[in-house]
Amino acid sequence: MGQQLWVTSSLGGYLSNNVLSKQIRNAAQPLMKFRQFTDAESAAGRSRGDKVFFNKISNISTAGGTLSETDTIPKRNYTIIQSTLTVTEYGNAIPYTLKLQTLADITVSDTIKTVLRNDMAKVLDSAAANEFLTADHKAAVVNTATTTISSAGAMAATATGNLSDKNVRDIIDKLKTLNVPRYDGKLVATLEYLKCRLLILHGNILNVLSNKRVNSGKPRPGNPEPSVQSTKVQRLLEHSDVLNNQTSALPEREEIVQAR
Repeated sequence: MGQQLWVTSSLGGYLSNNVLSKQIRNAAQPLMKFRQFTDAESAAGRSRGDKVFFNKISNISTAGGTLSETDTIPKRNYTIIQSTLTVTEYGNAIPYTLKLQTLADITVSDTIKTVLRNDMAKVLDSAAANEFLTADHKAAVVNTATTTISSAGAMAATATGNLSDKNVRDIIDKLKTLNVPRYDGKLVATLEYLKCRLLILHGNILNVLSNKRVNSGKPRPGNPEPSVQSTKVQRLLEHSDVLNNQTSALPEREEIVQAR
């Protein structure tokens, strides 16, 4: 017996057309954290060339000290280091035809703008991250209890261990001895997401981050409250774009703890 069917185009399927959803789904984007720790240089701009020079002033050559009544006040000096900021262009494009724009059921220009904005954000964040990676001081996690920190812009040891709360404390302590400027009054750690997971698995990092008590014993005489561990890292950011995501045998790009 004959009948009309949806499953067969010639018997019914041709009686309707599929509908294209108006809601556009875009590719998921990685976590981008580095660009927020940079500043715009106001001296750069139109009709000012592609380079901006800036000076860095050192501390005095010799610290002051005590004097006897008849001593002459010593004369010291400071040094000036001049560095350069170079203006660089970034660009990307997605061309499209008038025919596509005319016949498409979705606004082509809007989808292109979204794709280009996502690309622009990732490129600029990566550019900022690459500058952080050129820092003089680099930390290699040898194991969960040993952190080797170099000051010559290169790794002084091979990073073969997983990052732990002890390694984080070592790095933050080093930043403090270097008088590294803080961001909004806080030291900031930017880590790719597997490192954040490892820190949580290792345990104590939660106490370090939240400034909670680290012992639960009874108060001792003269110590009415259990001891409180000082905050080492006050802001921890996950990142999933520039940094690698490995759990051991880590290359130099793996751990970055930077402050603005």
